[in-house]
Amino acid sequence: MIAIIASRSDPAAMNIANALIRGYGFRGAGDGGSRYDRGGISLFLIDGEATEAEGIDRGLGAEAVIFASRHRSATRLPCLTIHATGDPKGRGAGGGLAMADPIRMKIALRALSEAKSELGLEGFMVSLEATHHGPRSLDAPSFFIEIGSSEEDWSDPKAGEAVSRAIFSAASLGGSGIPSVGFGGGHYSMKHTRAELESEYAIGHIFPKYILEEGVPRAAIELAFRRTAGDCSTAVLDWKGIKGPQRRALLEVLDELGVEAIRI
Repeated sequence: MIAIIASRSDPAAMNIANALIRGYGFRGAGDGGSRYDRGGISLFLIDGEATEAEGIDRGLGAEAVIFASRHRSATRLPCLTIHATGDPKGRGAGGGLAMADPIRMKIALRALSEAKSELGLEGFMVSLEATHHGPRSLDAPSFFIEIGSSEEDWSDPKAGEAVSRAIFSAASLGGSGIPSVGFGGGHYSMKHTRAELESEYAIGHIFPKYILEEGVPRAAIELAFRRTAGDCSTAVLDWKGIKGPQRRALLEVLDELGVEAIRI
């Protein structure tokens, strides 16, 4: 079962959930409106924040988890974003990285990009984001897909439709790609986004430049390859988005780990 999680307290999540129910024939499971099913895909409405849903995959027995959510930013830039979760600084129990789901993330990103054009969402940026926030302890492959960044965007019906298309595609369609971990660039990983859309690489966790500048976190990097579904042994580097000293230290770590480094 593929689980889709939406928090009732999150207006963007409910916008997306309603679009899924209306557009894809999800049917209530008779439990008071907390679960809706379509085949092997189940939509769960939860009361708490999705970022705090530690262990929800085990509680539901889910094969994979997709979180529908809002995105906040100080710039209030309209955007549709996707990211893996956890703490790339390596803090917390188990290193603090959830299991990333690079193939489904790739399917979702491509569907978002297509929906942006088809639905007239030219003002919205579509992007991968660096790994951040919880939950950190999920063992089933997972990711967040979000509408940002203002209250108006969260309730935009076209944005909800775009994300519902991406979620349903990721949950129901097969895909392929080379599972990878990304390094470098800003919080919005535009070079990794282009690589995911235009090449065979499927990128899960991303360590942005500002993390690497605090010191290349070897233990967290090693963990990221283990916590990426699909036997991951490829790194995709935003070459100009990493300063020279950090790039050299990173390449040394990747070489020690036996990881292929791809320059973009």
